[in-house]
Amino acid sequence: MRPSLLSRRTPRRPLASIKTRLSDRPFRQAAQMRYHDPLHDRFEELKGDRTDRQGRGREFESVVAELFDRAGYDVVVNPGAAKPRQTDLHASRRDEAYLIEVKWREADIGSPDVDDMRMRLTRQPSNVIGVIVTMAGVADSAVREVEQHRATPVLIVGRQEIEDLVLGRLDLKRLLRDKRIHLTVHGRVTGSPTKPFAASVRDRTEPLRICDAEGKCSPWLSGPGDYESTIWSLELADIDWVTAGGTGVTLDLPVEVDSLSEVRNVCEELAALGWLTHGAAWAIEQGGTTWSGFGLESFLVALAARDARYAPMERIHHREVVQMTDECPGGWFTVEIDLDARSERAYRLDISIQLIGVPVDPSGILRLCDRLDVSAPGYFRPRDERSVESLRLPEPIEVTPTAWIVEHEPGLEDDPLWVRGIAFANPLEELPIHLPRDVLIIASLRSWHPVGQTPSAYLLDRLEWTRSSDSTVVRATVDWPHDPAVVDTPPRRAAHT
Repeated sequence: MRPSLLSRRTPRRPLASIKTRLSDRPFRQAAQMRYHDPLHDRFEELKGDRTDRQGRGREFESVVAELFDRAGYDVVVNPGAAKPRQTDLHASRRDEAYLIEVKWREADIGSPDVDDMRMRLTRQPSNVIGVIVTMAGVADSAVREVEQHRATPVLIVGRQEIEDLVLGRLDLKRLLRDKRIHLTVHGRVTGSPTKPFAASVRDRTEPLRICDAEGKCSPWLSGPGDYESTIWSLELADIDWVTAGGTGVTLDLPVEVDSLSEVRNVCEELAALGWLTHGAAWAIEQGGTTWSGFGLESFLVALAARDARYAPMERIHHREVVQMTDECPGGWFTVEIDLDARSERAYRLDISIQLIGVPVDPSGILRLCDRLDVSAPGYFRPRDERSVESLRLPEPIEVTPTAWIVEHEPGLEDDPLWVRGIAFANPLEELPIHLPRDVLIIASLRSWHPVGQTPSAYLLDRLEWTRSSDSTVVRATVDWPHDPAVVDTPPRRAAHT
């Protein structure tokens, strides 16, 4: 039985043209933040201490040990594995193992230091890799020694990399992986730094923009909410829309993360694999407030800009929950992340993949597991319900936008800015899914229209929703009267209606 849907109409007001104000507005605008970290304070004190060099070396060793510990490695100080020689640290994680020598001295690292590490590695299992961490420079002779003896790999971590690790700009696991690849594959001690997020090959347009009536753009929308695990999306893939019977399968993958830095790395890996695109929808849930947006770029901005997001809030809950969704080969997926709201700590990250069926070629899934370092066994489970449920309103309800979702297509000559979605206050007394009464609805336009050519009205007429193991993805659909007197450009139909 359908719930009663009583409208509370809001008075319609003129919609300002936003076309002329969009082109010069930068999209990525948010305050950057950094949390107070005692490890950073310890490191800064060491940099200023020029008297007790021996004590500084021991303290620097403890800083490096904590960096490895934070990255999820099991760390042993002064291990006996390299006897009769002494080594500062041994760090292991799953099938990775590192023998680590920590040095803070004035002289550069030379070939004798590299040769000494290689001698220690001869007494180790073949999977153990040497690491020299130094605050000094690296002599050319040391570089040649490393590059000429790649059968016994030795990685060198320098001063700037240590600085970036302490400040959270680099991820230690990724840094070591990249150094191994540069050395064993390319024969180089150093190489190009890890590239920042690059758009997926599936993306053919610029990131979506969220704009108000004055043309001001923001990375996110904020509104009332709680921990509902709900995402408003402009697209909704239906894995049951096939000729065969059945209701699809689910694959749930837990990904180990301990920090915001590792969360960012997972997102960038998903983008590199073509899973996260500009069309991805996301929501960050706090006690009483939810922030929503589109695309990985705006999500990373919102993740870093907690100070800006929390500024209007009187009370902050200790927990922050992230929901993301996008399409993937053969279906769609959601990501749910549990974060500590007052630190850089991450508690968990779960990916729930919804597919048409069990793929004959699982190489894409296996590659995903390999890139994300997923060790838990995954199982395809049949879904026990249809993928998409929907509700068409008895009659359309007029809504008044508070924001517009705009897409820019630089290849078009006539008008490359299209409005493809709007946001508005909930006009319904009851919703078919569990959401707050005063929730902010983000709706997809059934027919897009150019920016600056304002329809006479927007009409909400349909709600659709689908569920993964962790999240509910909702798509509201809005249309507008195609009045040639108001809009003189033919509307562009959405890809999915």
